[in-house]
Amino acid sequence: MSLIRLEEIKKDYRLDGVIVPALQGINLEINQGEFFCMMGASGSGKSTLMNLISCMDRPTSGKYILEGEDVSQLDKNALAHLRNKTIGLVFQNFNLLSSATALENVELPLLYGGVPAVERVKTAKQLLEKVGLGDRLHHYPTQLSGGQQQRVAIARALVNSPKILMADEPTGNLDSQTSDDIMAMLTQLNKDGLTVILVTHEPDVARYSKRVVLMKDGKILKEEKR
Repeated sequence: MSLIRLEEIKKDYRLDGVIVPALQGINLEINQGEFFCMMGASGSGKSTLMNLISCMDRPTSGKYILEGEDVSQLDKNALAHLRNKTIGLVFQNFNLLSSATALENVELPLLYGGVPAVERVKTAKQLLEKVGLGDRLHHYPTQLSGGQQQRVAIARALVNSPKILMADEPTGNLDSQTSDDIMAMLTQLNKDGLTVILVTHEPDVARYSKRVVLMKDGKILKEEKR
């Protein structure tokens, strides 16, 4: 079943009065339950495409159909609401609050959603236990390794029960063994039914996915199925 459909998606930026094309007519479908990967060098357009798919930005033209709804021209507030309920985001630099514990970091999206404290704590604790950090609930990011911080970030991304998990270079700051551990976790989440969309420039990371598109100059150069 098609979860995401992009039709002739274009994205332009204006720099010093000059229009710079970042995406040039992207056509793409991602199905429910896929483990999908976008690869490409810096400037290939993969991060721009991720921003559009994750509802953090809007295309200049074209259609973005998410769960049957055209979300291409929704305003920022509507996009934020859609993103919060549908998409979990994981980044290379973890994006954790240094002044908050692991438990508090995972609770944060629920706090913004007005979820009662008792329920927030219960849900955040369960997710941290799921990612193997049940004994690190009250540790601050500076007291955690890079791999542990990324596990906290994954737990936080899952806290609103999203249908899609998007990971932007999630192993970029990690050593090889820890990278393998994080990718094994994403693989298991996908096996459990979560749609995972990965952005990377590393072939060793991309090999975990079932379908890879290689991007260059704002276009999809080729596609590989695993």
